[in-house]
Amino acid sequence: MTRFTPLGLVLFRVIALAAPLSAVKAEENVWSTHGPVDVGWISDVAVTDSLVYAATLNGVFVSDDDGTTWQPTSLPGGRFDQVLATAGDVVIARSGWTAPFFWFDWTLHISRDRGQSWELVDLPPVSALAVDPEHRATVYAAAAYGKLARSTNAGGTWQFTSDMPGDGFATALAVGSDAIYAVTSSSLYRSVSGGPPWVRLATPHELDPVQAVAFGKSGTLYAVGGSNGRFCRSSDGGTAWTCSAFPGLVTTAIRIVEVPGTSPATPRILATNADGLLSSRDGGATWTQTSKVTRADIAAPHGLGANDSGSLVLAGTERGILRSLDKGDTWSAFGSGLRAAWIDAVAPDPQDGSGIWAGGTRSGLFRSTNGGLSWSAVDHGGPPSIGAIAVDPARRSTVYISSDKIYWSENGGATWTKSSSSPSFTSALTIDPISPQTLWAVNGGLYRSEDGAKSWRPVTLSQSIYCALIDPRHAGTIYAGSYFSTTSDGGFEAPQGGGILVSRDRGATFTKNALNFGARVVAIVTDPFREDALYAATDTRVFRSIDGGVTWERTRTSPPRYINALLADPKRPGHVYASTFDGVYRSTDGGQTWSPFRDGLANTPASALAVSPDGNRLHAGTWGAGAFQLDLEGGGPGSSCISSSTRLCLVGHRYAVDLVVFPDDETRSAPGSARTLSDRAGYFGFPSATGDPDLPEVVVKMLPDGAFGGEGAPIFYSSLTTVPYVFTVTDTVTGEEKQYHSNPSNGLCGGADLAFAGAALPSPALRSAPSSVDADSLRLLGGRFSVVLEARVPGSGATANGTVLRAGDRLGFFSLPALTGDPEFPEIIVKMVDARSIGSGFWFFHSSLTNLEYTITVTDSATGAVRLYHNGAPFCGGADTGAFSDSPPTSGLDLNGAWSGEISFRATASVARTATNRFRSLSPTLGTPSREFS
Repeated sequence: MTRFTPLGLVLFRVIALAAPLSAVKAEENVWSTHGPVDVGWISDVAVTDSLVYAATLNGVFVSDDDGTTWQPTSLPGGRFDQVLATAGDVVIARSGWTAPFFWFDWTLHISRDRGQSWELVDLPPVSALAVDPEHRATVYAAAAYGKLARSTNAGGTWQFTSDMPGDGFATALAVGSDAIYAVTSSSLYRSVSGGPPWVRLATPHELDPVQAVAFGKSGTLYAVGGSNGRFCRSSDGGTAWTCSAFPGLVTTAIRIVEVPGTSPATPRILATNADGLLSSRDGGATWTQTSKVTRADIAAPHGLGANDSGSLVLAGTERGILRSLDKGDTWSAFGSGLRAAWIDAVAPDPQDGSGIWAGGTRSGLFRSTNGGLSWSAVDHGGPPSIGAIAVDPARRSTVYISSDKIYWSENGGATWTKSSSSPSFTSALTIDPISPQTLWAVNGGLYRSEDGAKSWRPVTLSQSIYCALIDPRHAGTIYAGSYFSTTSDGGFEAPQGGGILVSRDRGATFTKNALNFGARVVAIVTDPFREDALYAATDTRVFRSIDGGVTWERTRTSPPRYINALLADPKRPGHVYASTFDGVYRSTDGGQTWSPFRDGLANTPASALAVSPDGNRLHAGTWGAGAFQLDLEGGGPGSSCISSSTRLCLVGHRYAVDLVVFPDDETRSAPGSARTLSDRAGYFGFPSATGDPDLPEVVVKMLPDGAFGGEGAPIFYSSLTTVPYVFTVTDTVTGEEKQYHSNPSNGLCGGADLAFAGAALPSPALRSAPSSVDADSLRLLGGRFSVVLEARVPGSGATANGTVLRAGDRLGFFSLPALTGDPEFPEIIVKMVDARSIGSGFWFFHSSLTNLEYTITVTDSATGAVRLYHNGAPFCGGADTGAFSDSPPTSGLDLNGAWSGEISFRATASVARTATNRFRSLSPTLGTPSREFS
């Protein structure tokens, strides 16, 4: 539990700002990217004699120098899986899945001017494309709805020619001289001219399931498949086959290209596999590995294409382009101008606002020293594929990355050491801020290292783990997000519902939260402005806890599709960011509602999120478009306050007020329930103590800076309770904050402070009371009780009647415009509680937000009882739990009114709290929380 210093000894904290990121700043609230450049995930290539095209995770790129340098076409970003160059200047591109969970798009885009402009093709989703190599204006498209479409004018118009065979879903198409071939249901079919009937070819059993198909200019049909890897060829359209072994893993990513050989009768066959590029000079009987995946090549190839002569062959890999000018004998890496890096992780330098690390699947590791305005590759023996990055908060030169194993560098990435005992392919790395030598890793399981990643041991848990959080506010508290149940042999069983496991003893033991989140929990973060507040996300929903993860509630809305990461803004209260398959979304009300926050962000899924140490720049990784950054609104430590059910925003939404109540004598904390009165005032209820969020317990009001002629924003607060509380006021413009807690000697006293400045608090300007002002009566509890107020200025004798500012059935606020000149500023607060259901009559409370003296007169119209109450000290009030009942009074007037502000209510606090905790079950009046006024 955070400790708070007494009022008057509070020292506000000024949040230090790091050095400027750069003289060049991005436009506020608009994302921009500067790389990494010269790297890109290539899904497919199309080669012509004049231009070559590359389908990438970030749109389609074009090269006019045989793939040496590349420029983006005008097609918007996003994953594209296939590109075809048809007749003339026409190019067709097919968009692919949008993320690893295979949400398919499969729309066709066509350009008739070599990629300068594009338009959508009016077809259902298309799973495969093929062009007739002899008549390049003829193009076939397999629609996902089980239809085959054909265009004979290079995509200008389309006609459906037949239903697709098998299950109707084609994974590959190939066009021969007199037929079209389709792979569906892992079987191979043939159709003459794309119309019915389709004939299932009797492929060799060893070829099943068929994964890839191609048709060469020699008239040969090629197919790859089989559980052990088989390559088969047919010279008669699939009637008779000759087969041989095909090296490497066989998947649908296999590509086959025929290029001219030494003689027309012996063409050369090029192919891809998971290990690199293959070449066969004997029709596929034997294969030579011409290029393996090495540090030079970085990643496995996907696309493969050649011009008609075979003098130019290009292979698209997960990091760039490989090019061969000798029909596949030798290969060289190219990629200048590409910008399609897959970024899974971003990690700022905790001590340098300009430093940022980024890396991802097959992209490698990159570093920026100017806030993301430029990037350089870090390649000194580290792995080519990055899953997570963590930077030591105390030693910025110590960096950890995950790949096939976990690596660490103690010299800023100059050299790397591999931990042989670490888990493989971890998706998250977390450093304990108190003990930086302790790290946690997530890869479906949870692992811990206590020696700086040198050795690791698993943590035995009942479910698989997808994220982990070390709570920086509570030493030893760790949260882990889960989903599948695990078996005794380390396997996974069917999902048993997502949940959160919590450890309070540094990971020695974990207990699972009772709430079933219904899906895997992918992210957990703390709220920097709220003690014990956390946010958690599943793939599709956001949850919030305000009690340290003991209970969780679903927020009112969530981002629309698949959440990857959450980030709570450290300088802007209530601001939370989520990276999703549809870009970045933002909440400004503590996660309750969400809206797109992706202006300038490429049309690609967002992955990791991070914020610079000064809180001014937001970073995001994307699945295909590289790393993005955004300068947050204002360029400073804060923006305007966003009010919520637990937060007041005062004085033009500049000041955020948050309150924590301790209903069990500081053994447990809970947030107060915020209710706004005006731009300058509001109050908090204590539902955790009373069961009623609308009944006022602490009232806060503020004035603007300089309201009394000097510097500083005055804060006034008063209490109608003896339950301990602490509230925090944060200046969202400067980042300064102050904390105030309940008066330990008299809980019914509040205070005043000239906040965020050191001057003394002046007395408010007072006016003489005009003689025409009449008493304003407040009616409570169905009109049974009448309350009037008279205030007076000590020493001068000036008096004024209170004016009812706000009223509910059980509460009311008085202003004193005759003395202060401000009819909208609350000065005295009263509330009344019907406690007869627990045998305690009627309770009356009053408290003051002023140093003026006052007298309150309460009249019971049912019994005729009259009570007078006086404030005994500035900013103090009183409570009376015995003055009113249904019995007639023994006298008509009680001048002392039971307890005044000078009498401590603390002695009966536990009795009062026990009684109030019974309200909701014992009395309809007390037990049903209701909004008293807007």
